[in-house]
Amino acid sequence: SSSSSSSSSSSSSSHSSSSSSSSSSSSSSSSSSVFTPPIISPTFLSVLGGTVSLYIPDLHLLPSCHLTIYHPLTSPYNTSVPLPPPTDFHRSTLHANVSLPPLPAGTYGVNISCANADTQHPASVTYYRETVGEVTPGTVNCDIYRECSAITTIRSPSTTITDTDSISIAFSGPSFLPGAQPPWAEVLQLTVGSYIALRLHFPAPQSNDSPIAVSLAPTTAEVGGPPLSKRTVSLSVPVTVPPPKVLRIEPSIGWSTGGDTVSVEASDIGISSIADLSVSLAGTPITVSEVVFSDSVSTLFTFPLPAQSAGLHILTVATPVTATAGSAPAAVQFLVNNPGVSAVCTLTCSSPLAGTPSPSPASSITLKGFPQGSDVTMTAVVGGAAGVVSRAVYVGGVDVETRIAVNLPPLEPSESLSEHEVWFKVEGGGASALLALTYREPPKVQTAFLSATGSSVIFTFDQATSEGSGAGSACVSYLGADVAADMTLCTWTQPNTLTAVLGPASDVVPGTSVSVLGQHIVSKDLSSGSATDVSVTVQAPLIVEAPSLVILGPATAAPCGSALLTTEGPSGRNVTYTWSAPSLPALAPYLNSLTKSPSALIPASALPPNPTPTEITVFATAPLGGDSATVRHVLTKAPSIEPAVVAITLPPPPT
Repeated sequence: SSSSSSSSSSSSSSHSSSSSSSSSSSSSSSSSSVFTPPIISPTFLSVLGGTVSLYIPDLHLLPSCHLTIYHPLTSPYNTSVPLPPPTDFHRSTLHANVSLPPLPAGTYGVNISCANADTQHPASVTYYRETVGEVTPGTVNCDIYRECSAITTIRSPSTTITDTDSISIAFSGPSFLPGAQPPWAEVLQLTVGSYIALRLHFPAPQSNDSPIAVSLAPTTAEVGGPPLSKRTVSLSVPVTVPPPKVLRIEPSIGWSTGGDTVSVEASDIGISSIADLSVSLAGTPITVSEVVFSDSVSTLFTFPLPAQSAGLHILTVATPVTATAGSAPAAVQFLVNNPGVSAVCTLTCSSPLAGTPSPSPASSITLKGFPQGSDVTMTAVVGGAAGVVSRAVYVGGVDVETRIAVNLPPLEPSESLSEHEVWFKVEGGGASALLALTYREPPKVQTAFLSATGSSVIFTFDQATSEGSGAGSACVSYLGADVAADMTLCTWTQPNTLTAVLGPASDVVPGTSVSVLGQHIVSKDLSSGSATDVSVTVQAPLIVEAPSLVILGPATAAPCGSALLTTEGPSGRNVTYTWSAPSLPALAPYLNSLTKSPSALIPASALPPNPTPTEITVFATAPLGGDSATVRHVLTKAPSIEPAVVAITLPPPPT
């Protein structure tokens, strides 16, 4: 009771408050005091929350103390965390680790309050969105000895990154040539503080013993923001060694009598001298006559073609490098014909996998060096399937030749490709020659990606189709009825690319399965036959494009009216809006309800008196997560106009 009386006397007299404060620790514990603000480390936290170290060097410990986090304009985020119980009630220090909860980004006040006193120790902590970076799958093409690039995306970057000059790039890992150009970045998409898509360019790595380690950091820290270390992302770009490959061979056909000089360019075979080259044709070693040039990427050499039996042979190129790497030699087919004997297709040289049985159009083939009137046969070199020779016409004159029409047999390929080169052997009258014909599979969907804005689905096919006029049409011809009904237009923007524009009611998102109808889709040369119906899964875009936004509306609101603010810019479906008026917390419930509305009606009654301005802000979020820049509009309540004073002169009253 003495504590209670001391407390009440302190409310009426500062002298008695001071006396009671000095007379007993219990009485002073119940009075307001000013202490050193708490020290919080770190002062920046991820929006996911975390643990901070709390240190108060001058605290009069009180029972049931709590640390309270609050935001003056976002009271729903107020939260209270209990502190460890005191061990005594004497003036001392407090040092504790406190777990803070997840909160939206922003700066929050931190108070210390206790059950029987209103003691406050104001401080603050800032929550920020973590910066996250990744290398986009499928965009890396870093082969050893070649300049290369990779696309990377960064979410929630520092607000100080506005262009490539504000990004610092550090890299390490494999060896690079002395004096090589340092890596540089190309901006593909940038929304300040929200999203960045970059194409990173690297000099040619000279080894593949480790990936390229990349560190991206802003050159300038944010004022009042987290340190640079919290805005730095680390990435890893793998370096690969491609298999040896013959890039070109000239000529690709030789005569069985030999004598021609053949040039071959092969990549990734790595020679130090001509002696390192091991070349064979049909298993027979070939002597290389000259190395025209050689570097770490490719080698060009020549050799004289020896006499060789007519036929389709395999030319291989091996070196100590390919042997050490365990790679198969680089290989290419090489055709050897007898002098004066040849077979050339002149018309209908492509066929569907089903072949061209009669009455399908036959392939027209011109033969030279075949005796007049001889029976001619044509069979596949692999498998022996025979074509049906339906007509043979002998043509004399200067160029003696035989023209035959052949219906091709069906093909059952061992792997799925857009086209298959099949070699056939033509024989007749003791002469023979080889020729290659093409079997073409129907176009197949390779990828289905949402566009960068999420407003359309882009389907790419493995080959050019007969479509591609650029004119749009109804999607029902190409897509299943379940999704076509919610798509406004389908356009072949390229012969191998179909773009379907999504309507406002479409619910297509990454992971949605879409049926692609093949009836009207055939290869560009019309030889493949119709594609089959397939179901494909829509993927998220490689790069997300943030919406752009402007806000339109009056600068003033009539005292008894409202101001209509309208945004323009975002297009497509499922765009959400975040409206706010930081200085008008009473408007928060209304503005928070406008997530699907591009406009806001601000009542003048909610605005402060003229001439105090009010800032209304809004930003838009695309369905795939890209945020626009926040735009601002200043609104002021118009001054009230006093009603006019009217004097009315009345006639004298009646008598």
